[in-house]
Amino acid sequence: MVKPVDSRLPAVFNPLRTNKTIVVALAVAAIGFLLIRVIKSLVGRTKHLTAKKVKIFIEQAKAHRNDNKPDAALADFERALNCNPAPDLLLQIYFYRGSVFAEQKGSYEAAIADFDKALKLSSSDQDFDVKIFIERARAHSSLGHYKQSLADLNAAYALNSQNPILRAKILAFRVQLKIYLKQLETILNDLDKALDCPDPGMRSFIYELRGDYYLETKDDARALHDYNQAIDCKPSDEETFARVVYKRGSAHENLQHRDDALEDFTKAIQSNFSNDSLRAQILNRRAMAYSEREEYKQAVDDLTRAINLPSEKTQLASRYLRASAYLNWNRFSESIQDFTFVLGLCPNDKKLQAEILYLRGNAYRANHQKDLARADFEKALSHNSTEEGLRKKLVDELAQLKS
Repeated sequence: MVKPVDSRLPAVFNPLRTNKTIVVALAVAAIGFLLIRVIKSLVGRTKHLTAKKVKIFIEQAKAHRNDNKPDAALADFERALNCNPAPDLLLQIYFYRGSVFAEQKGSYEAAIADFDKALKLSSSDQDFDVKIFIERARAHSSLGHYKQSLADLNAAYALNSQNPILRAKILAFRVQLKIYLKQLETILNDLDKALDCPDPGMRSFIYELRGDYYLETKDDARALHDYNQAIDCKPSDEETFARVVYKRGSAHENLQHRDDALEDFTKAIQSNFSNDSLRAQILNRRAMAYSEREEYKQAVDDLTRAINLPSEKTQLASRYLRASAYLNWNRFSESIQDFTFVLGLCPNDKKLQAEILYLRGNAYRANHQKDLARADFEKALSHNSTEEGLRKKLVDELAQLKS
């Protein structure tokens, strides 16, 4: 006969109780394991759904950006940020939102702040980091922070991208900054490296930049060669073509190839592009070429066309050149009218005002208005910023009026 279990023994020694305890423990463990799996599955699914939602917001924002709807784009980027995105998506949000701030809102400080945040996040795509540096460099440049911009471009180039087009973009931008900062020593080296780019449009731009460098340094023959190369590479659009042909015309003009220069200016003007400022600039240049040939009617016609274009940037230059053309054409009343208009455009530039007063004084004198001529000469002399050479001319003019 089996003896009854002594109830005084500890429960652990009770076989029946021990079996029940093990079963319960195993059940609890199994339930816990299942719960962990369910929770992990739910978390994974939630993360997947969140990532999908964030990606949708990002794509919507990019579409709004492409449609030039920056406010709608920024709203979608904000929705994406509110989803607590993973670092790889957060990187994209900061980069693309920064580009909207910079390119479409003109909020360069906000753009730089976003690019700063993007660069603090690790990226598996090195070229993406390069693009962030380039965009931050653009934002710094727009704020006049040229040294910071150049530092960003140096950092971008140091990442040694294997994309030749991306490398060429960095080098081209760096050259433009170096020209502005007067750091000319390594410019040609950068341009030569950039010409390794296989893309014809980019090569055209690099040749144009090198032509600009040679034109600036008075090496007009080499400038002419590079502008020809830029045109042979087929510029990407009509505006670029017009700009390069116009610059080639300037090189021709400097080399005394006047017929070729006039032909290039005309070809540039006839190109189909919408940049009114560039068109006015080319018209001004062709007018100067006509004036040098003493073809003042053609010069005035070009300058009148330039003045009638809706371009504030070129109004002063166009009016000044037309006033000078009228003066040389002995159309003194029209010249006086234009010089008077120009004086109103530059109230704070005393040096330029002195020069215009001298020229208007000559127009008054030629138009037999000696008192007005004398007043202009004396006023020009009263400006402290009047250059010494001009002062001597003004003194001579006043002496002749007295005689």
